[in-house]
Formats: sequence, C-alpha cells, structure tokens
Amino acid sequence: MTKRWFALAAAVLTASASGCATAAPQVVERVVPAAPAPCLVSAPNNTNPAFTVDVWSPEKTPFRVGQDLALNMRSAAPAYLSLFHVSSSCKATQLVANKQVGAGDTASFPEGGLRATIKPPGGKEYYILVATTQQLDWRTGSDSLGDGAVSSLDMTPQQMVGRLNQTLARLAPNAWSTRTLTVQILEN
Repeated sequence: MTKRWFALAAAVLTASASGCATAAPQVVERVVPAAPAPCLVSAPNNTNPAFTVDVWSPEKTPFRVGQDLALNMRSAAPAYLSLFHVSSSCKATQLVANKQVGAGDTASFPEGGLRATIKPPGGKEYYILVATTQQLDWRTGSDSLGDGAVSSLDMTPQQMVGRLNQTLARLAPNAWSTRTLTVQILEN
C-alpha cells in the first residue's frame, strides 16, 4: 500500500514540475497468496465422562507424507468406538464406525489387512475418537461420498463436529467420551 502512494505522489510531482499533464506510471502490485490456514477443529468434549478413552500412534511422530499410518484406540469401559479424521486439507473422513470393544481392550486402525498411508499436504491433522455405550447413529444417507470400510464425508469438518455434538447432546453424559489426537504431518 505504501509503495502505491509513493508511486502516485511521484507521478503527480513529475506532472506538476514539468507543467504538462503526463500519464501517471502504472503501478503494478504483486499479490502473494497467503498460506492456507490450518483447519481448526473444536472436537466434541464431555467435561465429566464416566469413562476415559485414548487414541495414540505406536509410531514415532510427527508423521511424514508417504508413511504408513497406525493408530490404537482404547476405552476404559465397554463401548462402541468411532474414529474420525480431519486432514490438513480440511477433509472429513470416518475411519472406524461403531467398533465394539470390551473394557481395556485395544483396537487398531487400520485392521484386517487394510493399509493407510499419510497423504500430502503437510500440516496439522486431527484424529477424533468417540466412544459411546450404544451404537453412534449420527449420519444421514447423503453424508457419505462412498460406502466402504473408510467413508469420506460430504461435509466440512465443522459440519461433522456440529453433527456429532448434536448427536452426543442427546445421550446421557455418562454414555460417551472423546479424545483427540493432533499430529503434525511433514512433507518429505
């Protein structure tokens, strides 16, 4: 902005000093696009859960693009585990839906011979674990972009979290618990 004013002032002074009106030099501004803002997610949070849950990676973090992803999940009480992912490019995905576990049992993602690989771009990513004492029924038929073990969601992360909050608000506070794992993804 300051450069523009200096160029304009110089053009006016030049025209005034010479006594003739000349075309002002054209000011060209170079616009540098801002770096994408991180996808900020305020995940559901039960401030007084009756049981705790945890999600962690047995692998060294931060993760690197191209690295295989491995996550573990555990609930202190019998529960149905649902795992959600918010990518660094602000895409929402449900990785696990209603995986039933016993108290203290560890479940893994991926399982059953599946392989998950960290994709670009680098940045912050979020893995949101929701554990409920009954199956979590939070989606409508049009929310998913596909039907499979992993479901890309046709909604923003904020819409996903909003829908989860609405669904969890209908449950008793002792019927659910959450935990969010935030990881940094590094480019190679």
